[in-house]
Amino acid sequence: MIGLIRPFQRDGKSGFAKGAGDDLIIDRIEAICGAAGELPWKPELSSGLDRLRNTKNSVMLAQMATVYVQTAVTTFEPGVTGVGVSASQSDSTLDLSVTSQRAGQALPVATVSLS
Repeated sequence: MIGLIRPFQRDGKSGFAKGAGDDLIIDRIEAICGAAGELPWKPELSSGLDRLRNTKNSVMLAQMATVYVQTAVTTFEPGVTGVGVSASQSDSTLDLSVTSQRAGQALPVATVSLS
C-alpha cells in the first residue's frame, strides 16, 4: 500500500512525497491521533484526543488518553495489533508513545503530544 505522507512534503520531482509500509502506517497512526483526526471535516474518524485538550494534566488524563488512542488505532488500523501506549507527563504537556505490530513485526514508535 502506498499513500501520501503528512505533513505534505514535496518529493523533489513533481509531486508530493509518498510512503509505504511502516512509514505509512506510523503516519496514519499519528494522523488518527491528531487534534482533528485524519479528516478535519469528519471528526468521527479521530481518536477523540481533542476533547481532552483543556483537561488538567494528571494521571487520569494520561489514562483516558491511553484508552482513546488504543481504541482509535485498533478501530481505524485493522492490520495493526499489539497496540501499547505509554504516557510521560511534564508541566503542561502529555506525550504518548504508541507501539504496535503488523504481521508479527514491531513497527517504529509513533508519538503524539497534548499540550
